[in-house]
Amino acid sequence: MSAKGLLIFPLAGFACFLSAQTILNADFEQPTYQIGLLTGQDGWSNQGGGQEIASVSIGAGRDLTRGVSVSGVFGSMYERLVNGASFSNPILSTSADFRFSAVGFNTNFFGIWTDTGRGVYVRNGTQLEILGLTSGSNVTMTYPFAPDVYYNIGYDLNYTTGSIRVFVDGQTVYTGTGTGAVPTLVRVKGDGPMQFDNLRLVGIPGPPPPYTLNFSVFLFDVVPGTATTTLTYRVRQGGNVIYTSSASVGASGVLSTTIPSTITGAVHIEFDTPTHLVKRRNINLPPSSSNGGFVYMTNGDVDGSGEVDAADIDVVIAQFGTSQYPADLDLSGEVDAADIDITIANFGNVDE
Repeated sequence: MSAKGLLIFPLAGFACFLSAQTILNADFEQPTYQIGLLTGQDGWSNQGGGQEIASVSIGAGRDLTRGVSVSGVFGSMYERLVNGASFSNPILSTSADFRFSAVGFNTNFFGIWTDTGRGVYVRNGTQLEILGLTSGSNVTMTYPFAPDVYYNIGYDLNYTTGSIRVFVDGQTVYTGTGTGAVPTLVRVKGDGPMQFDNLRLVGIPGPPPPYTLNFSVFLFDVVPGTATTTLTYRVRQGGNVIYTSSASVGASGVLSTTIPSTITGAVHIEFDTPTHLVKRRNINLPPSSSNGGFVYMTNGDVDGSGEVDAADIDVVIAQFGTSQYPADLDLSGEVDAADIDITIANFGNVDE
């Protein structure tokens, strides 16, 4: 039995996963960095025109005791090699703190990106530009940046799925799909007067693989054979459905379910088909075993009301002699006396 699922549980951003790996943490503090030219310090080189950037005191707060101050010279770009082999995690998070001066606010520029072409720019005061998307074009949007205020800006890239998330001060402002391979260079550029600090590259593990639970499902009063129906299973926690999926099933067999590993704790898994009453199994996630047990399902709820009653008998009688499903409760290919017998035999049964 195969299944296709839809996750409807709200997940946090990429960076919610644990065991992050720091690849680069350029805080421009002693002892790694000294006041003076950035070129030559900790592997940084200058790739832009004009004078080089001096690392100077830029004030306290937000771990910004000292950073890189950019004068008004255009094209002050720096790059630093990063070890591509260190990207053992599928998600790379790149971020930095920056501040535009009120002087020249509408013409200042700041950008962080890699040699694969993925990254983010801030220009003209309030213009945010996302690079390296599968569309082949950059996306430009506005953000209410203000002068003389520090912001943390960055992006998360998933090299497995191509997903990209852009954030400002931890809040997601854009999601999409990017392109490019694992980078070997990180680049930062500023046109001042502006400051930047705390340039970080962090490798983030992806979510662990989903749980697999196998249930032996028996659809009572269904004729064994090649005919199938759709079985829906829902994961419910705290009264809310947080995941749902479906599979094509026959009269009996093993249903292999996959449930996102982001779901933990006590849950109820509900099973139903268009004609079978809901059956529920209580499970703790992560499961101690892949064996979910047996699910025996009662047939006859043609109208999906949650009870086998007179209304279901009426539907079967009205469709008598046709091949209409769900009135064809036993999947024999014809609505006949056997289907009426099923509703009568199960009369009064209700959902669990």
